[in-house]
Amino acid sequence: LPPKERDALLYGDWNTFSGQVFTEFKDDPDHYKDGYYTHVIRPFAIPKHWRIVRSFDWGYSKPFSVGWWAIDTEGCYYRVQELYGCQPERPNTGVQWDVGTIADKILEMERADANLNGHSIIGVADPSIFASDRGESIASIMGRRGVYFDPADNERLAGKLQLHHRLVFRPNGQPLIQIFNWCRHFIRTFPSLVYDDKKVEDIDTESEDHIYDETRYAVMMNQITAPIRVPPEPKPYNPFDNIRPDDSQRFAAFRR
Repeated sequence: LPPKERDALLYGDWNTFSGQVFTEFKDDPDHYKDGYYTHVIRPFAIPKHWRIVRSFDWGYSKPFSVGWWAIDTEGCYYRVQELYGCQPERPNTGVQWDVGTIADKILEMERADANLNGHSIIGVADPSIFASDRGESIASIMGRRGVYFDPADNERLAGKLQLHHRLVFRPNGQPLIQIFNWCRHFIRTFPSLVYDDKKVEDIDTESEDHIYDETRYAVMMNQITAPIRVPPEPKPYNPFDNIRPDDSQRFAAFRR
């Protein structure tokens, strides 16, 4: 079988599937504490000198998404908190909050979260929220409530490539983007993204891609080049590797 299907059936590894965009994404609870070879980690206290970025993707009938990212001195992004406007039990359906309600909730979360309170926060958002051709813009309404955003770089393919770069595990076993394990909507939606049937290099925009979009806005603020990949030692597939010691005699004839 192809490797993905084989691993799913043999090892119960359903983290990858045909058509999945970000096959690099790994969620390994055994390494939440040490952060090695997993993109999902246990929350920790963010140092005060780290930068905080707030990214926003507007939605009304579809979900809106707000993500808070801490950036360490090496440029690694940590998703420390999120606010996702999705109806319970109804994926990809928005809660239909007005702009002022979203702004007030953002401020409430930034006051309540110890990793956000007291930090100077930089906001980036989809450039479409700055449009004022149909009245006051969404960005302007939020600004009057004390929530400020700058227009994000919305180059779709460049943003997707930046995420691929950051998901790569470096020689020290850690990537350049990691997610606190209480950010359950990121963990639910990001691995399920698939390619568009017509724009084969891009994400299917009919999918639940709102968290992905605001994540793109965040990482495009600090673009990186392709990282050096250190491939693991090649190991040929051998179905006998999983045989228990007491089975060795039964399978001796097959080995010969």
